[in-house]
Amino acid sequence: MSKNEGGDGGDCAPFSPGGLDIALLAAGSAIGMVNAILDERITNGYCLLRPPGHHAERERGRGFCLLNNIAITAMHAIEVRGLERIVIIDWDVHHGNGTQQAFCTSPWKSVSQLMINKMIRINYPLDTGFADELGQGLGLGFNCNIPLPPGSGDGAYR
Repeated sequence: MSKNEGGDGGDCAPFSPGGLDIALLAAGSAIGMVNAILDERITNGYCLLRPPGHHAERERGRGFCLLNNIAITAMHAIEVRGLERIVIIDWDVHHGNGTQQAFCTSPWKSVSQLMINKMIRINYPLDTGFADELGQGLGLGFNCNIPLPPGSGDGAYR
């Protein structure tokens, strides 16, 4: 595995030459947006980033994600910028296992997560994102998974 040659970043996380640079740009873009909002250079923001990052875990990439953009950005907002509360809403067909891992057991009590995803047993990653996964230790009560059955349409959100 190398920055210039690409390689395997973890479970289902291959990357090509330059892929790590792209992942770093994505994470840096999210941090830049938060900084711009907090510095009042813009009033709001939205980052549509590839790779998205929510599968990347602390020790490895997963699911085509090398870095967890939202977890890195939330940690930056708390540690560097001094925010006291953050809510992460992850609305995707796949569960954001890496984002959940980043905060589920940690003292980051200022980070709450709401994850809306499709049924766990038939989608990547398997066996994560259950409704009873509420966090652990200091993170208990700061995670909320809402797994939806396959085929859920607009009615599932009413």
